[in-house]
Amino acid sequence: MKLRGRYSLLNMSSTMQQLDLRARQALFWPAQYQQWRMNPMRLDARPQAQYIGFFNLIWLVANDVIVGIALAKFLRDHADELARALFALANRVLGHTVEEMLLWLHAWPGGIKLNAELNFFLGQLFFWMLGLWYITMKAVEPWLPTVVWWIGTSGFFGVSFSLALFSDVYTLIVVHINVFYLVAAKIYYWQRAALVSLFNLFRGKRYNILRRRVDNANYGLDQLLLGTIMFTLLAFLFPTTLVYYVCFLGFRVVSTVVHASIEALLAFVNHFPLFAIMLRFKDHRRLPGGIAIEYGMVGHDAVVKRDGTLSSPPSSPSLPLLEIHNKPISFGNIFYQYRHLLGRFQRHYFSRNTLRALIRGETFGRLSRVNYPTIPRS
Repeated sequence: MKLRGRYSLLNMSSTMQQLDLRARQALFWPAQYQQWRMNPMRLDARPQAQYIGFFNLIWLVANDVIVGIALAKFLRDHADELARALFALANRVLGHTVEEMLLWLHAWPGGIKLNAELNFFLGQLFFWMLGLWYITMKAVEPWLPTVVWWIGTSGFFGVSFSLALFSDVYTLIVVHINVFYLVAAKIYYWQRAALVSLFNLFRGKRYNILRRRVDNANYGLDQLLLGTIMFTLLAFLFPTTLVYYVCFLGFRVVSTVVHASIEALLAFVNHFPLFAIMLRFKDHRRLPGGIAIEYGMVGHDAVVKRDGTLSSPPSSPSLPLLEIHNKPISFGNIFYQYRHLLGRFQRHYFSRNTLRALIRGETFGRLSRVNYPTIPRS
């Protein structure tokens, strides 16, 4: 069984990714602490950043385990009730909702008259796959309390492990939604590509692969006649394929949003800058983000008080004074990694490339999990 690679267990399982993250952190924590401890210049910016990063991870893991133990207690004590609720919710949302949509598509959805034969074929195909999902869910129903119990037990290692295991269980539960989307997307993609090619033939043109452009072409009468017949046939079948593709694309988008929310919550648990925020409120001078220079006037006979302020007699002549103050780092810079995460979400899910891929019928995958670097660098 592969642990790395595109189709590896590490790439497909959130639990394995979480286990890999904690193993790497446990491996490099001693080296990270020793590197900071033995550094003679540990008050410099880079060693201080390593110090904050190290203790931030300690705090995060401690809070992760504390919250995970509380969650484990709740899940283990109510495993049967939660399993029944999970099964009922999955049947209602992922089963009956899809079934009602397929029945709606068998009629005239939105007043659109679909091709009867193709609509019947696609409906029976998806009903058959949905029936397999119902059979599978009925078979695993007695094991759901055990699954909930193990999700709770994983909380003893941290709430992040419970979230990761729940993410894997959720991926398995919605596997039929992903299969429906892949089937509908492939049929839509092939039919759209065939329509584009036949439309070029209908106009007496063809796509030049080498020059990546549409050039004129000479076709025989039999080719034009057959191409016109095929184009007309696919054009009348295309609305049926398009409706099925759009419907299952909506299910796929909702499924992806839920999965992305779980991954965002995992990123929050694993990489929240808790220690840096505590330092920001407790002693902001330990998080310098620059300096601020203030101009003022002070008496010639001014003396420095214990609190660091200057005091001078009223009759003393004034002199210009430049005061340099430490400017603490802003909260925006503290949460820079979340801005990076939101940027990745936006570029992956809300970009022109994604919209173009959806129009073309190309499948879009989920965003790979974000693991910020915690390994010390020499």
